[in-house]
Amino acid sequence: MSRALPIVEAVDAPPFEIPAPVQAYVDAIGIDATAEVLLAFGGARLYLATDPKSRSPLAELIGRDKAIALARALGSGAHIQVPTGKAFLARLWKSEGWTVVAIARKLHAYDGTVRRWLRPAGESRQLPLF
Repeated sequence: MSRALPIVEAVDAPPFEIPAPVQAYVDAIGIDATAEVLLAFGGARLYLATDPKSRSPLAELIGRDKAIALARALGSGAHIQVPTGKAFLARLWKSEGWTVVAIARKLHAYDGTVRRWLRPAGESRQLPLF
């Protein structure tokens, strides 16, 4: 008699789809470090040093090893535009039990905007015309 193995999800996999621009960060440095990077540098350009020094803002935030991993994944020695990832962060924190109001405050967004980010893809509140 064979026993079915339980379905186990990856430890770092959230219960929602990750946008493509953010997925590269998650693959390189993990979901928690990605959230830190998006919060600290989202919406701005960031230099990814091949060999970051201790004074590197990125290395100070996530550690030298993860900074190197991110540079290898996205392009060492390049300036990159870091996505804001606000919808991703809202979904991540909601999956961790945060309230809509707490997410809105953290992201400096309206609570209605956060609710829109949390709606399933393709769902609209607009009524059909016919």
